[in-house]
Amino acid sequence: MSKQTAATSIEINAPEPTLMLAFELGETGWLLGFFAGYCERVLRRRITSRDTAALDLEIEQAKQQLGLPLDAPVPGVPRHRERRRRFGQHRGEPPQ
Repeated sequence: MSKQTAATSIEINAPEPTLMLAFELGETGWLLGFFAGYCERVLRRRITSRDTAALDLEIEQAKQQLGLPLDAPVPGVPRHRERRRRFGQHRGEPPQ
């Protein structure tokens, strides 16, 4: 009988300073985890579910606290917003 273990190493190959973001999504609140690289400290923040304005603010504050440039990419976030904006246009809603 073999024993399986979870991966214990993470390789980050970002060519530029990047803010990594992890979500724990709940019905009433989201727990956010921000870090800038392997073995870096993790900033944990809690916001109300679906509060995208609070999410934007927490992303901006995390970049400042971790010493990243304000234009540092956050993988996955811009693509999600672009998809949501286009989806809204198909449903007849104004662009956000």
